Amino acid sequence: MLKGNLLKTDFPEILMRIYESKLTGELQVENGNIRKVVFFLGGHPVFARSNAVEDRIGRLIYESGKVSKEKLEEALRLAKKYNKKVGLVLVKMNILTAGELYELVIQQVRKIIDSLFQWESGRYIFTERSSLPQEVITLEENPASIIFNGIIRNYTEERVIKRLGTLNAVFKKIKSPFFKLPSLPLTESGIEILQAIDGKKNLKTLIKELPYSRKEILTTVYALMVLKFIEPVEMLETAEDLYRKERLVEILNKFESTNLFQWLGVTPDATREEIIEAYSRLSRKFGKEFLPAFISEEVADLCEKIFEKITEAYSFLVDEDLKKYYAGLIKSGVSTEKALNLLKKKYARQLFEEGKELYRNNKLHEAHRKFMEAIKYDPTEADYYTAVALTDLTDIEGYEPDFDEAERMLKEALNLQMHQPRNYFYLGQMYKHLGNYILAKKYLTQALEVDPNYVYAKKALEEVKKLEKMRG
Repeated sequence: MLKGNLLKTDFPEILMRIYESKLTGELQVENGNIRKVVFFLGGHPVFARSNAVEDRIGRLIYESGKVSKEKLEEALRLAKKYNKKVGLVLVKMNILTAGELYELVIQQVRKIIDSLFQWESGRYIFTERSSLPQEVITLEENPASIIFNGIIRNYTEERVIKRLGTLNAVFKKIKSPFFKLPSLPLTESGIEILQAIDGKKNLKTLIKELPYSRKEILTTVYALMVLKFIEPVEMLETAEDLYRKERLVEILNKFESTNLFQWLGVTPDATREEIIEAYSRLSRKFGKEFLPAFISEEVADLCEKIFEKITEAYSFLVDEDLKKYYAGLIKSGVSTEKALNLLKKKYARQLFEEGKELYRNNKLHEAHRKFMEAIKYDPTEADYYTAVALTDLTDIEGYEPDFDEAERMLKEALNLQMHQPRNYFYLGQMYKHLGNYILAKKYLTQALEVDPNYVYAKKALEEVKKLEKMRG
């Protein structure tokens, strides 16, 4: 599964990975309360959704000048009343033509995708799917063009330097295995920058010799590197790297036989301040942003694995209750592996309870994040998947339901707990809401097979049958 944090992997690099693997599915990216989803078909980004106010289609339509504020408000009211998309309502009202709506949706998709190039932090996860939702309008644009323009428009020179590591870096031209050069929207300056890359001059020299701004040169170089038209000149592995590799492997191996306190180099009675200081010290040693520029890839990977381990230890031990619980397990002689698993389960339960409280207070974005985190630490608990689904199915102002994720989560909950009727019931209710009465009947019937006295499932099944008759 492709997942991680934008602090470590840039959005254009994620797009390239998906394109290289020709994946079909959806990439979900979250930053705080904002969630954006990009849909892919064979590696090509084709559609996008967002819960950000500035990305809503209604706002885009209004800003286009094609609809008055009063007519838009009327359309929004009708869309909510009849559970229809506002764009389709405006077409029905003869305010927009189908062609105009199509162009506006494509504009919205481009805007959402382009905005993700601005994100420097946030979590992402890619989920493969055999097909895309039926209502998806396909964006037909070369991925190379999307990536190149996204970097040129949205990246600062400081951000590029952070990604490249050093202005002493030297690049050479290569034949991209994925794109042809004419597919790039290169300007005259871009062509000249590419031609100047010769495997000998470093970035400082290119900036000095070329008659273009630092930003234009650096963003162009970074875009060409991401798209694999150029690559860094390989640096010979040093004796220091060889020594560090051996030491790093030793450190990683020790994690298997030592406890979390030993991972951070503290004792079980260490204070919170001592734990924070230990983590800060180790972060400066192994954190990606503190590593020397252009160290060997193998050393960088080993450092990343160590950093993930110490971050995991810190996240548990900085919590006083979890620290006491874990220390008790270790003291009682529980193996380090079992103690860590028990700690993760306890932490997942804690996150789940926090999520339920947030959900009760209609703080759905925060609740969703807590439930997803609970799944990360304990993927064996069906209730956590159900909680995510219920959050996805909640329709209140400021929160957009996510039926696709709800479906996945409920089915995963059923895989873990087949004899829980409520998950069949929730699936049935969701399909009923979406107008898919065949699937609604299927899952409501299954709920009753598990629990014949499930009153809500009986009532819902009767309602579906009535709706089916009305449809004719």
